[in-house]
Amino acid sequence: MLRRNDMERTRLGNYWRPATLEAALRILVEQAPRLLAGGTDVYPALTQAAAWGAAPAPALLDLTGIAALRGVTRTGGMWRIGALTPWAVLRDAPPAPGFRALAEAAAQVGGRQIQARGTIGGNLCNASPAADGVPPLLILDAAVELASPRG
Repeated sequence: MLRRNDMERTRLGNYWRPATLEAALRILVEQAPRLLAGGTDVYPALTQAAAWGAAPAPALLDLTGIAALRGVTRTGGMWRIGALTPWAVLRDAPPAPGFRALAEAAAQVGGRQIQARGTIGGNLCNASPAADGVPPLLILDAAVELASPRG
């Protein structure tokens, strides 16, 4: 059951910005909103749709309040790149020499404003034909960690 402080009503429609992954998963199941990370693709799409008189904006689940999904960390013998990690972080501070290709790809994503806002998770999930992060992640033999209410 959603608590009142989990949701805000905005001009865009329903908007949630939970602080935990568990809360986000609960909202995702109960409300089926559109996910929002950096917003570099979502906001332009909403603006374009509104300009052409499309249906009202969907409910949004803003993931940016979930600290566990941000940053680059080393755990055991593996690196973990959170889905909300902006391209600028990967561009400016590659964590290891093997990450050079990823840092170079990050430097090619849009302009500096997009790199500061756009996320690696959004790039993977958006299904963009460019998919800037995919080749260097394939080189690194990266794996994607998924979460759902079932585990």
